[in-house]
This record gives sequence, structure tokens and C-alpha cells, in this order.
Amino acid sequence: MIIGKKKDISFIDILSLIKCPEKYHWKIVWIYAFYYPSNLVYLEDKINSSKGYDIKLEDLKRLIESVGQLIELILIGDKGIIEDYSIEKEEEIKNKYDFFIEYVDSSYWEIFSKDNDFSNKLKEFDTNSKE
Repeated sequence: MIIGKKKDISFIDILSLIKCPEKYHWKIVWIYAFYYPSNLVYLEDKINSSKGYDIKLEDLKRLIESVGQLIELILIGDKGIIEDYSIEKEEEIKNKYDFFIEYVDSSYWEIFSKDNDFSNKLKEFDTNSKE
């Protein structure tokens, strides 16, 4: 587990540290942002009222870039199939998949990852990270 705090770090910055992200399945289980294009308000409601929304990483990057300010996003990534998400199973889920990334307003994140290369890069990126 890595918990970090740093101003001016974007979710895209965090994703850029993942080697071969296209090899993983990705699921957004929570999103909250300001200044959506009108066609994305529906998507936020759909994601937050479901058990997760499967998305390709490139589509996720486009989604993030299209919002004015990303406030919170919880993303799960794994090479295998990702089960439906439920808040009741969050602690179990954090350690089950290759990536569990919770990002809050460009200043706080909580990341659980089985990918040591990613974890090491993240620690280099932010000297305030802790395991």
C-alpha cells in the first residue's frame, strides 16, 4: 500500500507510471468531478450508481481530460476479470487486484498494487509517499 500527499499531481501522472497499461482490465467504481461536458453528467450517475464501469485506459484518459476538475476517482485494474464492486468489500478488493487507486483532488491518493515496478516509480515520483 502506498499513501501519498502532494499538490499538483494529476491522475494522468499516476497512470503514466504503469508499464503496459493496455494489458489490464480497468473499472471505474466512483467518480466525482466539476465542469463536465453535458453528455458526461449521465456517465457520472451511471458509474456511481452501479457496481463499476468497465473502461479502456485510453478512454479513461480522455474522460479525465474532458472534465474541468477531477475531485475523486476510484479505479481498479487487473489482468483478469474484475468482479462487481461493492463498498462492503472494499478492504478485500484493495488487496485482490493488481491496482486499486483512489485519487482525491490532486493532493491525496491511496494505492494498493501488486506491481512492484509501479510502486517503486511512484515512490520516486513523490518522496512523501509511505508504505
